[in-house]
Amino acid sequence: MIAFARSIPLALCLGALAAHAGPPQRIVSTVPSLTEMLFAIGAGGQVVGVTQFCRYPPEAARCEKIGGYADLSFERLLALRPDLIVTADYSRHLQEQCRGTGLPTLPLKTDTVEEILAAMKKLGEVTGRADAAREAVARIRAELDAVRAQTSGRPPQRTLLVIGRPLGGFQGMLTVGARGFLNDLINIAGGTNVLADVNQSWPQISLETVLARKPAAIVELMGEGMTNDMSSEAIARRKQDWARFSSLPAVAAGHVGVLLSDHALIPGPRIGDTVRGLAKLLQ
Repeated sequence: MIAFARSIPLALCLGALAAHAGPPQRIVSTVPSLTEMLFAIGAGGQVVGVTQFCRYPPEAARCEKIGGYADLSFERLLALRPDLIVTADYSRHLQEQCRGTGLPTLPLKTDTVEEILAAMKKLGEVTGRADAAREAVARIRAELDAVRAQTSGRPPQRTLLVIGRPLGGFQGMLTVGARGFLNDLINIAGGTNVLADVNQSWPQISLETVLARKPAAIVELMGEGMTNDMSSEAIARRKQDWARFSSLPAVAAGHVGVLLSDHALIPGPRIGDTVRGLAKLLQ
């Protein structure tokens, strides 16, 4: 077996795997976004194990489970006899464990839109699905370009994207900063992130910060993992929570919206759906 150290260039890792044997046939994916990519490029039949959070497409949910993020079972992973493990670049502990056993491991970055598309191409190369991966990437680029063309020429909306806050309250709001693919999607959708100067992926901010930044549009994400209540009443309540802050341009103009999505936080093949939803709300 080949152990891929984190310091080895990714191109060298891919070349070593390709030289060692044919495309891997027993892949374990430890990240929902990478699982979606594998199925999107036609490599789903090569996937034998996923985490409990890998629920899309439905075929992925039927794969053997190796636990979650905090309770991933390395014993279950080993029992699946993988010939490749795909994981996030930041999963350093798992990479160390894999190196200790000689398991071939492919860490990938998906922090930006370009990294998402590059990760799909890399998975295509290593799984023998290069052509399908290029086609999938081309489709996603076309989706993003269509939204970009639709929103070009309009003044960008200063946008606050909220991905977590208590219903009825504004303590410790989880939002989107400069780092991460959602910042990219805001720009493509015709907005500009009011927190673009905050060099974090998911900054927690106060209500005072929102009042000072004066967003012209406020979008709240609601989906699995972000809230337990996605009823129409909860959606209306979330919008109503902002009504008392009439000094905010977004509130005064009625530009407070809710994006219902179970995959908006997943940096994978469905980012086209997410950016279309954002664009509709911002317009």
